[in-house]
Amino acid sequence: MSDKIKGSPSHYKENNFLPKSINFITSHDGFTLKDLVTFNKKYNFANKEQNRDGDNHNNSWNHGVEGPTSDLLIKKLRKRQQKNLLLSLFISRGVPMLLMGDEIGRSQGGNNNSWCQNNSLGWMNWDENQQDLELLNYLKYLIKIRKKFINFFNPISSTNKKEIDNLVNYYWHGPKLESPDWSSWSHTVALSINKGENNPLIWAGLNAYSKSIDFYLPKSKSLWLKIIDTNQSGTSKPIPITDTFIKLDNRSSVLIISEEVFGTKII
Repeated sequence: MSDKIKGSPSHYKENNFLPKSINFITSHDGFTLKDLVTFNKKYNFANKEQNRDGDNHNNSWNHGVEGPTSDLLIKKLRKRQQKNLLLSLFISRGVPMLLMGDEIGRSQGGNNNSWCQNNSLGWMNWDENQQDLELLNYLKYLIKIRKKFINFFNPISSTNKKEIDNLVNYYWHGPKLESPDWSSWSHTVALSINKGENNPLIWAGLNAYSKSIDFYLPKSKSLWLKIIDTNQSGTSKPIPITDTFIKLDNRSSVLIISEEVFGTKII
């Protein structure tokens, strides 16, 4: 995962400190983002090929119920997972690619190969009353954050590796500082983006575990501000963090930025 967030430098041998990757969660050839958290398997029966077309390996999870549900807890969890995935995409180096409609919760009813469907399965619904406006506003805010701090998330202004390393240094953590668990059964990871070695300016924590976990924070030279918490509905003003740790709710992510670089102006 660390390699992907850093723009997959292991794939690029020459000048691999510069971002060159195209990053995406979903594409036209597969599930939409909403379907990725709604279905365990594809439903391509409308394509008249007995559900044989389309990829069977979708890396999806329905979170307890296959397809749409009225269960509010499952619906809330699915929304949170979409936010988690989008956050991981927009804090990664490289060019983020977004599938049309993922920003408003577009579904294809579990069809992961809808190119032949000239109907509601493949169409974009422009009716705001049928769109997930909370998800849309979250993504707009996320884009603003990325653009404002692009020199940290995607440094491309210099071709000098020493200059970039002085501005952007990645440090990996778990619930404990500098103790990431890269095992296959691990459900947590955190990273800080430092200026030099001892000045963390951005911290992101991802908790994919089923229970809440306390994550210890690196010591910042200025006040930490919680900017994004995917367990919260909507977006809120930056929240100061005065403790040495932060609690991440189950299957949620948090982005915090130091006041030194964020400033006092609300985006």
